[in-house]
Amino acid sequence: MHDAMLAPERAIMTGMDAMRDDLLNRTDVFKALSDPVRLDLLVRIAAVDEISCTDLVADADVTASTVSYHVKILKAAELVAVRKQGRNYHYAAKPAALIEIAALLNLLATTKPARRTKHAA
Repeated sequence: MHDAMLAPERAIMTGMDAMRDDLLNRTDVFKALSDPVRLDLLVRIAAVDEISCTDLVADADVTASTVSYHVKILKAAELVAVRKQGRNYHYAAKPAALIEIAALLNLLATTKPARRTKHAA
C-alpha cells in the first residue's frame, strides 16, 4: 500500500528526470544565451524573417569578426540558421528550437514533485 501511495510521486519524478535529461542535453543553448552580445544578436535576428550579416553588423556595437564569432556559437546551439548567398551570409532564427527551450523551461517552472513528509513513528 505504501508503494501505491507513492506511485503518482514516482511518475512525477520520472517526468522530472526526463526533463532534467532534456535540459542537460541542451546546455549548449543556455551557454549560448548566457552572453549578452549573443542574446542581443539572437533577439535582433529573431525580430525579422532573415537578416544579412552586413545589416546585423551595421546595427551592432561590436565588430564584424565579433558578430561572426557569436553567430557561430548560436548556430552550433541550433538557434540560428545560416544561409550563404554569393559572398554574403544571411541569418534566421530557428523558431522550433526557441519553442523547445521555452517549453522545457515552462515545464520546469510548472512541474513540482510531491513533497515528502516525515511520519511520526
